[in-house]
Amino acid sequence: MLKASMPLRRICLVSGLLTFSALLAAAPARADAPTVKVMSRNLYFGADLTPAARAASLAQLLQATR
Repeated sequence: MLKASMPLRRICLVSGLLTFSALLAAAPARADAPTVKVMSRNLYFGADLTPAARAASLAQLLQATR
């Protein structure tokens, strides 16, 4: 039973080492990535649009906008 598990251990060890080396090789490639700058704005509308969004008919929509 011990002999049957030895090839499995070797396969696991080799696949683990290959995965680890692939991760190490890929790490420097990410260091050269360009820097991205993001700007956000808070565009406050100044009104509550919930009643207009919940309107089921045109009459309710017109009433909600008053």
